[in-house]
Amino acid sequence: MTSYLIHQLKYALFIPLFSEFADPQLLLEIATKAENAGWDGIFLPDHLMHDNKYGSWLDIIVSLSSIAVNTSRIKIGTWVLPLPRRQPWQLAKQLATIDQLSNGRLILGAGLGSPASDYTSIGMDYDTKILAEKLDEGLTILDLCWKGMPFSYDGKHYKLEHVELHPKPYQKPRIPILIAGRWPAKKPILRGSKWDGIMPITNRFPEQFKENELRDLVTYYLSLRENNNNGDIVIGWNQPGTTNKAEFHDLCKDIGVTWLMHNLHPMMGPIDKQLEIMSMGQKHTLRACD
Repeated sequence: MTSYLIHQLKYALFIPLFSEFADPQLLLEIATKAENAGWDGIFLPDHLMHDNKYGSWLDIIVSLSSIAVNTSRIKIGTWVLPLPRRQPWQLAKQLATIDQLSNGRLILGAGLGSPASDYTSIGMDYDTKILAEKLDEGLTILDLCWKGMPFSYDGKHYKLEHVELHPKPYQKPRIPILIAGRWPAKKPILRGSKWDGIMPITNRFPEQFKENELRDLVTYYLSLRENNNNGDIVIGWNQPGTTNKAEFHDLCKDIGVTWLMHNLHPMMGPIDKQLEIMSMGQKHTLRACD
């Protein structure tokens, strides 16, 4: 029988940077209201165009920087940043700067990213095997850059010679790295177990996890951890169209999920109503959304 370590469950908001939410002033309004209402974290998505499905998209790096300097307590993070689409050395400087701006509140959620057009439209192949290789190399380069020491790197996809980048992140030993993936694929979970945690979704996304799926996922992840620090498990609990949200919340709490993420979304109703509920705090939001 699996033994689940009990963690204090933290509550985050997912703020889309698209459609009606692609408004910098609205983004800052939501972030400050979330902090004042007691939310523990904010996560933002990173897409280039997403097939132009949602209209305008705000830039995630600028958005994170803006939130960092307009808040003081709430954690800020990416859900999810497609590392293979970016230059890891440049990203290392950008994220370290944001971590300094926020006094150590940044969390990096990284993955391959989708849809394919976010790569192919700018001349990059969407070969998931190659992207996974670039993700692993990119994560290693981020880690090396954040040490603030001279290094060289000779990989299959990236080669760096005599590099020493600054600033270092505010956090030590570095910014936490969580890995995204679509369960039941196990490779992303294995990758996340070697870093600081996971940000899984189902392969039927936006459909939510079934109870047995989530238990199997957490059991598998915990079996891979090599120490008593289980890292973080971030789960979205109110995808559009899901039901029994309160029961799902209790399940997550019981089996060791560390972050529950409430999704703001154009499909979830009028923005002003979503913000009204969110501003009352996570407990009220949980009751109101079930």
